[in-house]
Amino acid sequence: MSRRLSCSRRKALELLFGSVVAGLATACGASVAPATLPAATEPPTATTAGETDMPEATAKTVAEATITAVSTPTRTPEPTAAATSKPTTLAEPTATTPASAPGSMEIKYSKLFTVEYLAEGAKVARDGDGDELLLLAAGHKAPAGYESLMTVTVPVQRVVVLSTTDLALLRPLDVFDSLVGISAPRERIQIEEVATSMSQGRTQSVGSSASKPDYELIATLKPDLVVGYTGAKDGITVKAKLAELKLPFAAVNAWLEQDPLGRAEWIKFLSAFYNKETQAEAFFQGMETRVKNVEARAATAARRPKVLWAVVNSKGEHYVPNGGKYEAAMIRMAGGDYLFADLAGTGNSVITPEEVVARGKNAEIFIYAMNPPNIKSLDEVRQLSPALAELDVVRQDKVWCFQPWYWQAVDKTDEIIEDLAALFHPELYPGHKVRHFLKL
Repeated sequence: MSRRLSCSRRKALELLFGSVVAGLATACGASVAPATLPAATEPPTATTAGETDMPEATAKTVAEATITAVSTPTRTPEPTAAATSKPTTLAEPTATTPASAPGSMEIKYSKLFTVEYLAEGAKVARDGDGDELLLLAAGHKAPAGYESLMTVTVPVQRVVVLSTTDLALLRPLDVFDSLVGISAPRERIQIEEVATSMSQGRTQSVGSSASKPDYELIATLKPDLVVGYTGAKDGITVKAKLAELKLPFAAVNAWLEQDPLGRAEWIKFLSAFYNKETQAEAFFQGMETRVKNVEARAATAARRPKVLWAVVNSKGEHYVPNGGKYEAAMIRMAGGDYLFADLAGTGNSVITPEEVVARGKNAEIFIYAMNPPNIKSLDEVRQLSPALAELDVVRQDKVWCFQPWYWQAVDKTDEIIEDLAALFHPELYPGHKVRHFLKL
């Protein structure tokens, strides 16, 4: 796809997909926050205090998606791309590399990014907002027709990451030495290399959350690239401020992907900034093979247990992933039958306590989408939700939450899906040690 078509592409997406994509597509005009973003100001978490100062990954609990469209007391599918149109629509722009280009990046699952390869090593990375960054080696000039793009010198040497979740996308590339800033304090980091770097002063905390970073500190760090997510009002505001500072920003909206492998495939996107595409491809192929092996084994099971995946925030609202969201796909891959698979869209829905009881009564296993320290016991779940306390799956203690590092383990998606398969089908995984889930 030509660079000159990108703005028209974003305008078309706005017409097709409504307010969320309009919020994402900021480069063609003024940033306008979607009207239906009530959850963006208070993410659906189960904590009752300190919600503005939680670990960044937890602040996006229920699979990081803080966007929900709630117009009635019952469920309302989130107005994301997949909620209003066929899932393949966003994939169409991925065939962007011209036949004469020296190379291309195979993107098999992600619907939201592309990398175009030009002559003399130049690249155009199109991020989760559809915005384009021109990647050039030091001393090289922009090719004709690309002079207006924000330029990033690659390989990048100094990077600020505004989402702890995205740290895991850097781990397979072995580039943590480039990390000069992260939007979290040291105690919230679950990746040892990053925690050590922060303790030794090589990586700075640039704010307690992605929504309120220290812009002055970020500017002082002189990053070659700032990585963050958009799609919620706060993210769009941060992006606009970084643009004022003329700092290159890449929107990594992996949380909007429908496929868990599409979410993990953003490793490839970031690899283009480090000239480590070959390393990323090898890593991803291994992950893909392992996920397919889990799917094949799970398919041999005699039955598919019914799975409840939900969380309750401090207001007592019950959130579940929609059927088009990547959690639903993980359950399916692992051989489970997700109880809310019929909900359209890639975001989350708010459901009534009555519906929790109506559907949850059939649950055989319950994944409570929260991680310590924000949930510590099953008693806390019962206190947050009398409706959940009524369910047999809760009475029988068949409830699992996330391990503390869950949101910083996107690069271990294969292990997470295998853990789910072992929970759903222990007969197929004798002796398996669950790594990324914790029994409540």
